[in-house]
Amino acid sequence: MGMLIKNGEIVTKDNRYQANFFSQLHNGHSVYWGNLVMKRVQHLGYAFLIAVLASCATMYQPEGPTGGFSETRLGENIWRVSFKGNGFTSPEQATDFAMLRSAEVCLSSGYRYFIVAESANQRNVTIGATNTLLYTITRPSTTNTVICFVERPSGYAVVYDARFIVSSIRSKYGF
Repeated sequence: MGMLIKNGEIVTKDNRYQANFFSQLHNGHSVYWGNLVMKRVQHLGYAFLIAVLASCATMYQPEGPTGGFSETRLGENIWRVSFKGNGFTSPEQATDFAMLRSAEVCLSSGYRYFIVAESANQRNVTIGATNTLLYTITRPSTTNTVICFVERPSGYAVVYDARFIVSSIRSKYGF
């Protein structure tokens, strides 16, 4: 017997048997189960999208459209080093990457130790809306003013060993 689906109904060739397509499929399986499966697939899609986006934190890279590090030389042994994250970067990661870049700048300039003379943590917040969603994006950033030294200086409460900082933070983030 030939069947045709028309306007959501199963219609037989001679139109004697009709069934509402949304209440029953062939072999007695309810459309409810199909909808349930589709909703679960949809939820898995959302979970996958969230997982992908969560892995999109700003990479340790020179500053670009998605964030990154930058530095400005302020004196012979003084630099201002910044790291700007995106909406998927944690404040801790922004602070760590600013410290890592501070240590790298000192080492590449021939220094071994540094102090952080000044540090500022900021959060750039963007609030937006769509037809069905209100959202907030927070972009953390950290700026350090560092003074570098060839020998370990005395008279400072905290002195960082640039080699140790590079090793420690690179190990923490697996690169």
